[in-house]
Amino acid sequence: MPWVFALDRIHYALNLPIHLRDMVALEELHPTIHNEFIAGRYVGQKTNNAFSSIALDQMPPTKDALFQHTLRAAYQAGHVWGQALITCLDLPEPSQWGWMKKETSWAPLWTTMPPISKGLKDLVTCQCKKMCKPPCKCYMADVKCSTLCFCQGNCFRK
Repeated sequence: MPWVFALDRIHYALNLPIHLRDMVALEELHPTIHNEFIAGRYVGQKTNNAFSSIALDQMPPTKDALFQHTLRAAYQAGHVWGQALITCLDLPEPSQWGWMKKETSWAPLWTTMPPISKGLKDLVTCQCKKMCKPPCKCYMADVKCSTLCFCQGNCFRK
């Protein structure tokens, strides 16, 4: 890992090699935590929330999202701050470092995976007691209630 200098101080990026090393070693050093995080249980258990009460678009980040975030952080610390004292920066293409082009600017590429809500509509649950109508999550997602719903799938739609 090269030294990163920012504004004539190395302290801004001093901990970057440690964080990257820890993220790489997480799977080896703490396999239980790593497996729980990948399975989607870690955040729910640590915050005492059941995942049945978490909206699909609020699920914890994936390994791919962490990878994209790491790319953006490395780009900022290693390339942008690393050349802070240089007049003409020689920066690599941001699209290779967790960014995507949006019209005339760059925006973070949060993940390369499809949203879970589009791929797993079967996991939508609601809290309706008798009748499903807006703002019922199942009704809005155009799926039938299941046994995971509060109504146990024994409701009718308006």
